[in-house]
Amino acid sequence: MRSRVRVHRRGALAETPLYRQIGDQLRDAIMRGELRVGDRLPASRALAKELRVSRNTVEAAIAQLASEGLVERRVGSGTRVCSVPRGP
Repeated sequence: MRSRVRVHRRGALAETPLYRQIGDQLRDAIMRGELRVGDRLPASRALAKELRVSRNTVEAAIAQLASEGLVERRVGSGTRVCSVPRGP
């Protein structure tokens, strides 16, 4: 199954760092309900390969989401959505 995350290497969005592009899109998917509490994110290696970016780039995006409390990482279990921010 392919993710809906895309990176932009040309145009106006290309100025945004790749890890931010990935993190922003995953955050948006969580907020729109495409990714719900308990859903597992794709493995970082698989997502990096699909997007043709380094694994470190994907790890940085996921680390940002974890620091915001949106996802929880567990060794051997993967990364899962743990909360959904409430709108204003």
